[in-house]
Amino acid sequence: IDDWLVHLREHTELDVATSSGTSGTMSFFPRSKADYWIAAKCSKVQLLQKFGEPVDWDAFDSPRHALTPFYNDGHSTVSRIPVYFKELFCKGDEALLHTALPFKASADLMWLAARVRAAQAKGDGSKVDVPESLLARKAEWADLQGRLPQMQADFIRKAIPELAGQRVLALGITAMFFEIARDGLAQGAKAAFAPGSAVMGGGGAKGLVLPDDFEQTICTFF
Repeated sequence: IDDWLVHLREHTELDVATSSGTSGTMSFFPRSKADYWIAAKCSKVQLLQKFGEPVDWDAFDSPRHALTPFYNDGHSTVSRIPVYFKELFCKGDEALLHTALPFKASADLMWLAARVRAAQAKGDGSKVDVPESLLARKAEWADLQGRLPQMQADFIRKAIPELAGQRVLALGITAMFFEIARDGLAQGAKAAFAPGSAVMGGGGAKGLVLPDDFEQTICTFF
């Protein structure tokens, strides 16, 4: 799957996006490179301008650090968009892109995980309809999933003080940002990004019960 998607990317105008496969099926979306650029540029307008206020063109156009607790490339939207953000927000400077997982997300492993979930939903996780060569990577996927939450949390906690005084675009999971903000404020700490920075969460609570004031806690810390 990875090889096929790379071939389409290199030889056509398509940059096909995949779903995460969490439902047991991997879906493919015929997104083009232009589609990604539109999404990235809309994000820039949304995050770096305030409706009704004059635009700070210096902050809007200057290169900035992009911080995300995900992969640095891949084929799902969340793993592919950093490549476009690097060009748009970091002005192509590799040193300004910070990702928790400095490697490419594998569509093959995501599909394997989807097939395992589908088999488990039918009551027999041992009967997975995938090639043996891919099934052999099942332990690799399980190991990565086990390490992922801690890798992401450690990455964000390390990056926040390192990027103090810098213009930053931080993209991540709301629940993760809340936990970091809650713990940081409890220790008397706050993030110190430069003016013109932006923080955007998403992805739901991820099993965490968020308090009513979670947004205020995140805003106070950042």
